[in-house]
Amino acid sequence: MQQLNQNELEMIESLVQSVGIPSPPNVVLELSKLFESDAPAPKDVAHIIQKDAALVAKTLTAINSPTFALRCAVSSAQHAYTLMGPTTFQVAVLASALHDSLTSYGIDEEILEKYWQHSTNTAEFCHALALRLHAHKGKLINAEHAYLLGLFHDIGEIMLLKHNAKYVEILKESSNRHLNLSRLERAFEIEEHSKVGFVSTEKWKLDGTIRHCILKHHIPFNDPSNNEKEQIYLALLSLAEFLSLQLHKDSYLEQNYQSKSNILDELHFLGIDTQCMKDILEERQRKHMPQKPRIDEPEAIAVDEH
Repeated sequence: MQQLNQNELEMIESLVQSVGIPSPPNVVLELSKLFESDAPAPKDVAHIIQKDAALVAKTLTAINSPTFALRCAVSSAQHAYTLMGPTTFQVAVLASALHDSLTSYGIDEEILEKYWQHSTNTAEFCHALALRLHAHKGKLINAEHAYLLGLFHDIGEIMLLKHNAKYVEILKESSNRHLNLSRLERAFEIEEHSKVGFVSTEKWKLDGTIRHCILKHHIPFNDPSNNEKEQIYLALLSLAEFLSLQLHKDSYLEQNYQSKSNILDELHFLGIDTQCMKDILEERQRKHMPQKPRIDEPEAIAVDEH
């Protein structure tokens, strides 16, 4: 069971303070407060975000990308908000702000690019899988929150890279030998990235369930400490990371399921089959090959009906 005792919390808070948190701009915090109301007026949203012209430009670039697949191009924050609705618009703003904050955080550019690519791939897979959930499980969770879980789940790694010069070797060891990263961190007596991520995302005003899933994302989804909603999000995240690792492989991943019993358990729990996984993977792969003619449109983040 993944929990933080008071001593651990104080140690991690001290680490977070020493290296600094990749912080959201003030307008993001203002927007989060505004979105606590049911449906803020478009002019009120635009009034806040227009205080940060650079963030507006980056958010509009993201919104006009294939990820969101709007019916038409947008040229203003107010127009984007009106088309997308509050939840999806807020996701676009948070994603743009996070990328901007990480870019100025002082991490090696190559490492940061790999981290961001993995995070955005995982986020899109989380969202695509969440949209394919049926009935009860689909109603329990929010697809946009699933996207944010994929985007933020490894943010603790970035902070540990800044805190400890040797951490990059631990990441390589985990990747090359397929070792559980949290266990490796404990073996080297380093704070676990999942716990650092849990503490640091409080400032980004993420949903409480999503923050707890960041804390727990290296324990099995069906651990007794997880409630049903956490189990769904954690199973989605695990499957999304699995798909992210398969993204640039030449051969289909069907044979890989048999050696990963946890993946089969997660598929069964969510009611998703391997054909669905293959379809999602192929849709995402098409987005990585823009030079080839597209037959189908890539997976888009669904917009709110507001």
